[in-house]
Amino acid sequence: MLGNVIVGQSGGPTSVINSSLAGVFKTAKDRGANKVYGMLHGIKGLLDKQYVDLSEKIKTDIDIDLLKRTPSSYLGSCRYKLPEISDDRETYEKIFEILRELNISYFFYIGGNDSMDTIKKLSDYALLIGSDIKFMGVPKTIDNDLAVTDHTPGFGSAAKFIAATMKEIIRDGLVYDYPTVTIVEIMGRNAGWLTAASALARGEAFCCALLVSFLCYNFFGYTTAAFGIYLLIFTTLCLAMKWSSAIAMDSVLITHFLAEKTMNIPMIANEISLFLIGAGIGVLLNLSLRPKENAWKDKMAEADESIRAIIQRMAERIRTLDRTNYDGSCFLLLDKQLGNAKSLALTNMDNTLGTPSCAELDYVQMREFQSQVLRQIYNSIQMIAYLPDQAPIIADFFERISKEYAKTNDVKSLLDTLHELILSMKNEKLPTKREEFESRAVLFYILKQLEEFLILKRNFVERWH
Repeated sequence: MLGNVIVGQSGGPTSVINSSLAGVFKTAKDRGANKVYGMLHGIKGLLDKQYVDLSEKIKTDIDIDLLKRTPSSYLGSCRYKLPEISDDRETYEKIFEILRELNISYFFYIGGNDSMDTIKKLSDYALLIGSDIKFMGVPKTIDNDLAVTDHTPGFGSAAKFIAATMKEIIRDGLVYDYPTVTIVEIMGRNAGWLTAASALARGEAFCCALLVSFLCYNFFGYTTAAFGIYLLIFTTLCLAMKWSSAIAMDSVLITHFLAEKTMNIPMIANEISLFLIGAGIGVLLNLSLRPKENAWKDKMAEADESIRAIIQRMAERIRTLDRTNYDGSCFLLLDKQLGNAKSLALTNMDNTLGTPSCAELDYVQMREFQSQVLRQIYNSIQMIAYLPDQAPIIADFFERISKEYAKTNDVKSLLDTLHELILSMKNEKLPTKREEFESRAVLFYILKQLEEFLILKRNFVERWH
């Protein structure tokens, strides 16, 4: 690992956020990083040049273990959201100037949605200016709503806490001799993972808890010893089945049976009804959050049109070398459009009954990867200083791509034509003039970049059609 590393924490703290920090630090040092800097209070602190050399703070394996057990965010946090690049380029210039001063090669940011947004914007700006700094997001959110992740660090501990708290609220409500209704608001934005985690764990583990407690109480009586045996068996089963969030919640229920010295049908039926009501309302609320069916299509159509226009302008630049107003600002609009489409795709996934389809999200991510390739092509076009004979042919091919840029196009014909162009350029005689040689080399490289662009689309079509 060449160069230095910098890492920061952002958003709300979790019980495991410092474990992620420890992992970044240890891995960076193991890979040969010279220095590992820590941003104090996230990206906001970095803008004020507030950072520390973590190597001076973490010197032994004991320090790493202590860091993992340290509560809250060790480096401090922030709720600072970077502006759009088009609105405030000075902020980005300042950040990259600081990174250059520190000789940073790798930038890690630990956090949730806004933190990943920060990483995306910094990465986009790096591509825009040709910086080779690598930006990586480290997922951390109790909402568990980051794209392409299963269970994010922070979610498990939060789910366990909520499950236990809900059970306590339920038991508190049963102390009175009249019916009560309690409404609890749980975090999660448009995702219901925290709510669902407590309910689902309760459903599976609840049946197991009933069975184990029934056997224990019937064999050993309604005694403290029987409850202890239940805890031993039930805890072991929950750990094996990864139901740890249900241990505290269901064990509180079992203590109620112990207090009443009975496990009758009305008591059990009451718990089952509470589960069904809570889970049912949660499902209905999530389904109500699903946007109109055409909303995502409309947003994605806007992004597709922007990509088509970018490719068309690239054709014009290759044909004429006129780079007037060719400043890369079109990518900023595209980023915003893809971000809006991704938000809708994620909301649709979170609020789908049954197994959600990832097709919408996968399509957006495919276009995001393609936009990164287009940024690279944009930088390559800037390097062309001479128009060889192949330039008009390649420009025509760009125009063809822009016209055939459709969601359902499997790009097979386009790839065949591209491979013919590549083979043709390989078989041509080498130019004698240096400037022509250099420009032809750039054009050849652009064709290879186009191949990556088209393969991304072909792979998507093969996955979903």
